[in-house]
Amino acid sequence: MGGIFPNETTIYIAPVDVDAASVVSSDSIVGEITNWSLSGGEADIESIPVIGGFVDKENPRSQFEVSFDIIVQNTAASTFDRYDIFKYGTGLTSATEGDAKTIWLKFTSGVTEYTKALGFNNTKAITWEPEMAADDMLRGTMTFKFSPTTELGAANLLTSTIAGSTMPALTW
Repeated sequence: MGGIFPNETTIYIAPVDVDAASVVSSDSIVGEITNWSLSGGEADIESIPVIGGFVDKENPRSQFEVSFDIIVQNTAASTFDRYDIFKYGTGLTSATEGDAKTIWLKFTSGVTEYTKALGFNNTKAITWEPEMAADDMLRGTMTFKFSPTTELGAANLLTSTIAGSTMPALTW
């Protein structure tokens, strides 16, 4: 059997700096996300022509973006407003902003041979684009953005794979 499947995946959106082992079930997003993607973090090297050759200029890495396609479930006020709060904060207005978050993705193989974790720290919700058609559910795309490192040079993206079904012990 190959691949990792949605029923083997758990997504957590927690307060900033929460370590992998410290996520709690109330931070998990269950039954709402239909797709996720990660992009960015490119390292760009620019070659500048000079007499007799080239000088390579290394530009800073670009920011990362992690996006989620979501079907909003109306199971409780805390989950119904969850994405608005991520984007607009508890003020729920365009004059307020959500707090930085840590996002953990946990992938466990169906036979618990291994667990892979991806962690994104210091993420900020930059877009929340809800939409609804007359014959469909409330859905939308939420995008979080984060820098490759903190101001002190610490990583904002961690990944690890371990044997077994527990979350890898990744810490910020």
